[in-house]
Amino acid sequence: MLWKKFTYWLSIPIGAVLIFYIFIDPWQSNWGATQIEIERAMPGDDLISEPGISFTRAITISAPPEEIWPWLLQYGEQRAGFYGYDWFDNRGIRSSEEIIDEYQDLAVGDDVPISAIVTYIVDSMDENSSMVWKSSAEDITGSWSWGLYALNDHETRLITRLRGFRDWTAPSILFEKFIDAFDIGFMRKSLLGIKQRAEGDITDSYIEDLGEGILWFLSFGQFAAISIFIFRRDHWFGFWQIGVLVAGSFLVIYYLRPPQVIGWLFVLISLFALIKLAFVEPRSSN
Repeated sequence: MLWKKFTYWLSIPIGAVLIFYIFIDPWQSNWGATQIEIERAMPGDDLISEPGISFTRAITISAPPEEIWPWLLQYGEQRAGFYGYDWFDNRGIRSSEEIIDEYQDLAVGDDVPISAIVTYIVDSMDENSSMVWKSSAEDITGSWSWGLYALNDHETRLITRLRGFRDWTAPSILFEKFIDAFDIGFMRKSLLGIKQRAEGDITDSYIEDLGEGILWFLSFGQFAAISIFIFRRDHWFGFWQIGVLVAGSFLVIYYLRPPQVIGWLFVLISLFALIKLAFVEPRSSN
């Protein structure tokens, strides 16, 4: 029975991984980018000739390149922020909603802090056109390129490309691929944040962004609870079914980013089902 429970439980994360790599990964790796933009060479491509990952994301901004460029110059932790989920990737500090003069003098060779343990170095810059960062290690393991391509006098394509080396024999490869899978959520949010600031229409609030994070962690918490019930209860199959619901809900909430009310509806439905099965039905059967 224990082996059967484990097999069913394992089918949930395996199924989620398969759905991700078959359906979600091709979309998230090139979110917003056209095929031409994906195939087009960008400054910085030469830093890593055979990347293990290559993400090209893009967004159209209703502003000329010179109005977007200042927001890129001040990008980074302990600078203007990432214009994304500040509760997670900027130590809880709200990303700047204005241009900060002291961060506008970024130059080749300067550091761009990404986290407490990750720092990039500016490799090249072409004002109002492109900027390339490279990993700070002596052997370059990653590059991050930004490109501004004017469509007309008042619209610009902002394209970002992240390329990295992957050692498929290293023990850390599973963790690195885990991080790769979740990169789109934060990069998409960051691009939308740049767009809102350059267009002068900031609509996302800190509370709304925090609400999304709470939904993610509630889904993880529910799955952890379900895992315990599967292995410790006789009527475990019902918990497995709820686990499938929770995993599917998380994929929808995180990758498709529907209106937050829909995310809360998914979470509350699965939470109600979990509580009912765990605490109500066992008592009623006694």
